[in-house]
Amino acid sequence: MTQDKLFESVLGSPSIPPIRRRLDAGGFLSLNSLADAGKPFVVALLSRIAQRPIVVITDGLKSQEAFFNDLQTFLPSAQFYPAWETLPHEDQLPAADTIADRLKVLSSLIPHPSSLIAVASVQALMQRTFSSLDSRRLTVALGDRLDLQDFTDKLAELGYRVEFQVNERGDMAVRGGIVDFFPLDCDWPVRVELAGDEVESIRTFDPVSQQSRDKLPTLAIAPAGELGLLKRDPTQTTPLVDLLPADTLLVLDEPDNLLLAADQYARQIPAGDPFYVPW
Repeated sequence: MTQDKLFESVLGSPSIPPIRRRLDAGGFLSLNSLADAGKPFVVALLSRIAQRPIVVITDGLKSQEAFFNDLQTFLPSAQFYPAWETLPHEDQLPAADTIADRLKVLSSLIPHPSSLIAVASVQALMQRTFSSLDSRRLTVALGDRLDLQDFTDKLAELGYRVEFQVNERGDMAVRGGIVDFFPLDCDWPVRVELAGDEVESIRTFDPVSQQSRDKLPTLAIAPAGELGLLKRDPTQTTPLVDLLPADTLLVLDEPDNLLLAADQYARQIPAGDPFYVPW
């Protein structure tokens, strides 16, 4: 049986109308005493019933990864919103891949928030992020007039680091009128070529072979970091939940476990931490 036929069969079940009524009654749904293997299927089913953004909340990274991996079987477009693996008050910054996953979710809220399906952890929701990612992004389009030094300075302000060659997310390299950089929320690095001060070409490329891939008419360049940039001005931050559309469905995976995880995380955060959001 194909997935479509499977969902079609389940949606015809007499148990679906009560679920619809429960969804209409509010923005929360708890998954209690349900087999772990069945939870991702239920969320995929909810996405077909509700037709609204959904954020699943788990009690930690391990459960989040397991839920996300299984959910992708039914919803390949599902996204992963992790917590920083370092505490905000520590000197060490989170890994680029962690920030990349978080930025991908934030970026998806700008053009098409209604299609968001994401799995987050309690800890991730207890950490603030950019209050407006859109205002932090730098847009470049074919035909734009750009001053090369000004453009690279702005990339540096967004957290891009200058390297001889772009290999990893957050890298930036300049040679002649060509600027290569690897946005955290992109799968491939980007090459912007200037003819004088005019943008002549924008395209992704393979960092190993240097071969061009997709041509782009325009690109909104996300920051190459998060916590490091937030520390410059902690007042320009907000919880993820404040950025979600008003009709977002929050699915709580075993609420009692979420409370325990939230309490454990709160105990690690010093008083007055500007990035902490009470559960």
